Amino acid sequence: MKERPKKIWRTASKLTIFTAVFFLVFVLVFLGMEDNVDVQKTRNENDFVRIENYTKEERTDADSPSGYTQEYRFTIEKSVTNDTYLAFYTVHQYIRVYLDEECVYALQPSKTLLRISTPGGSWVMIPLYQKDAGKNVRIVVCPVYDSVRNRNIKLLMGSKFAIFEDCLKTDLPLLLVSGLTMLAGIVFTGIGLYDRLINKKEGELFAFGIFAVLLGVWRFADTRFSPFMLPDRPVFLFYVSVAAVMIGMIPLILSQKKNLPGDSAYIYSTVAAALCIGQILIQFLGICDLRETLYITYGVIIAGVAMMMILQIYKWKKDPQLYRTDYKKFVWWILIAGMAADAVSYCVKGNTTGMIFFMLAFLIYVVIHIGMFGYEYQKQQVMLAEKEQQIMNTRISAMMSQIRSHFVFNILNAISGMCKYDPEKADQTVVCFARYLRTNIDIMQEDRPITFRQALAQLEDYIALEKIRYGDRLRFVKDIRAEDFMLPSLILQPIVENALEHGLKEKPSGGTIILRTWEADDEICILVEDDGIGFDADSQQNKRSVGLKNVSFRLQHMMHGRLTISSSPQRGTAVTIFIPRKEAEGCM
Repeated sequence: MKERPKKIWRTASKLTIFTAVFFLVFVLVFLGMEDNVDVQKTRNENDFVRIENYTKEERTDADSPSGYTQEYRFTIEKSVTNDTYLAFYTVHQYIRVYLDEECVYALQPSKTLLRISTPGGSWVMIPLYQKDAGKNVRIVVCPVYDSVRNRNIKLLMGSKFAIFEDCLKTDLPLLLVSGLTMLAGIVFTGIGLYDRLINKKEGELFAFGIFAVLLGVWRFADTRFSPFMLPDRPVFLFYVSVAAVMIGMIPLILSQKKNLPGDSAYIYSTVAAALCIGQILIQFLGICDLRETLYITYGVIIAGVAMMMILQIYKWKKDPQLYRTDYKKFVWWILIAGMAADAVSYCVKGNTTGMIFFMLAFLIYVVIHIGMFGYEYQKQQVMLAEKEQQIMNTRISAMMSQIRSHFVFNILNAISGMCKYDPEKADQTVVCFARYLRTNIDIMQEDRPITFRQALAQLEDYIALEKIRYGDRLRFVKDIRAEDFMLPSLILQPIVENALEHGLKEKPSGGTIILRTWEADDEICILVEDDGIGFDADSQQNKRSVGLKNVSFRLQHMMHGRLTISSSPQRGTAVTIFIPRKEAEGCM
């Protein structure tokens, strides 16, 4: 009757929270879309225009890295304001800008430790003044590599902020996707690192997180917007993106090592890492620029992708049912669709749109994997809990059976002994034992907590049986100060049985067994004490009887209780049980 109100309140709480969030989002969006103010402008911010009236000429130049230079010429219009810039984006090109043959800007190579040839990708922003109106502009472009020979620069003139804003709008989708990819990678890396260090698991998730971070860094650093953030470090951004590309496939392959045959993941990673080291040494020694050896990196990437695709085809051929029922088929098709969309874009527009479609597909892949990871983890936890519970129940049942068989053996052994010298007493014992079994069979068949009153009645029947065996040598005293609680069945009897067998049996005059119960703080305490021969607790601490070991195990796992034993030779033994009040009274 108590569970139903709880469910009602939980359902009402969830419904109320959902409704509040829904209306909050709806109201905010509605208010944001409303034109609640009127804006009148008489002046707008300066825009920018693309310069179309220019001439381009290519000349051979022995001093140029590629052996030739390109010159762009045009005349500045007379409508120049104080907030006008001449701007253009360059990639692997050195630049000199002249106004009426006066050099106002130069981007030239410098001597560095790594002998880097390229200036990377950077924005050239030259402020123009009103006095520059009508001047002739000559831009000398020196391509570093022959592969960028046909790359034309787009000449822009206008407000610096407008150019910046346009670049941000153009790259915003890629920046957002790259940022989300890095964020997902950081989360995966953190979870994977926790699993490696704490749970001692394999590092597949950690490696996958590193790959996602590198993928996001590559695309983020390779956008036209990123040089605005580090205008004086264009080479740094270029080599950050190159480094992410060079080593990106290694963590991806390592994240799939369980799915790849043999040691192929480690072999691939070793070869890829060795090639990276070779490329860096070639750059460092000045033999060849790293940009010119990227075909090796592309070959490594193609080999890795081909290896994973071949694996998927092999798995599909081996077990077609796997891809009919599993989500992996769906996510692989998403990645393939993303790569295909970028390929189509390249064929139609001449560029890959910054791999935006593949990045979006990868994000969807990550989201699905997070969901499936959470689902699989929860499913494994439930299965593990069920398995542990089954093992626990099996162990408890086995121990209960052990306790019952031990008790039955002792009673039958006593009856067998009495048959020889007192058949009539043996017959009385059989009748008493039958009554005991009949009144307690239900409790003994179920491994569930019982009330203390039931346990006490059961114990008194047991004492009555043992008195037939021990006579006046056995005395039983009760001091009950707490009785409204639960405890596992067959807890008291094995303790009393142990006191008889190891404490009073060897004592000619017998002795007394005292049962006390009381409440202390948040626990229910039960004491079973005897004045038998006792033992040295320090030397016998690892030699508990089977009955006491079973009692301790069942107390701990059924009710989070504990058992302590104190004893001294010739003074007796005391066994104390502590059961948390929450557990002892929670089953009432």
